[in-house]
Amino acid sequence: MFDGVPGGERLPTELAHGAVALDGSIAILSAPPRDLAASLRRIYDGAVATPGVDVADPTWNAESTHAVWVWLELRAPLAPGPVRAHVELPGEPARDLELAATLREDHGDGVRLPLWLDATLAGSRLRFSDPTIDADATTSERLMLSISNLGDVPREVWVEEHVRPSRHRKIERAWPQRPMASGDVVREKLEVKPHAIERVGYTVTYEF
Repeated sequence: MFDGVPGGERLPTELAHGAVALDGSIAILSAPPRDLAASLRRIYDGAVATPGVDVADPTWNAESTHAVWVWLELRAPLAPGPVRAHVELPGEPARDLELAATLREDHGDGVRLPLWLDATLAGSRLRFSDPTIDADATTSERLMLSISNLGDVPREVWVEEHVRPSRHRKIERAWPQRPMASGDVVREKLEVKPHAIERVGYTVTYEF
């Protein structure tokens, strides 16, 4: 049994193999258990996506959310289909979760799955966009992102922003330090103390 077909977007990958009787009955093939490197990461991705809106439009991804999610990151690809996750953390009750295949995000040689909303954290995203595009088809926008920790323990939170796809872009006037950029995602790690707020800000200039 393979995931993928010859000539498709990715090379076929074997999921399982075994002897099957072709007699009309249901056959079950199972892959051997694997130990994978995994991590839990709290992520604030504050933008609300606006499919169908041109990336040069000032209203592109203009709306925001406050939700901070706990994600499971696996450093290996997974077979298609739903995922069952059993998560145990110190000082917290164990969680058993059923995660639909549509929730996963594939990242190169790994996968990321949303587990639960962290109610002790709240994000804030402010974006100030240039309302016009000049003759050189350039525009800029200022982003201010913050995380509030309402809990009693410090939290590490990754703040992510999906920047506009463009011919060229530049990150300027970043504080407290320059964020990391990977493809169309800009991210920064914040260490937020209990009952405290941490912020990050920068300006992105685009050429379309």
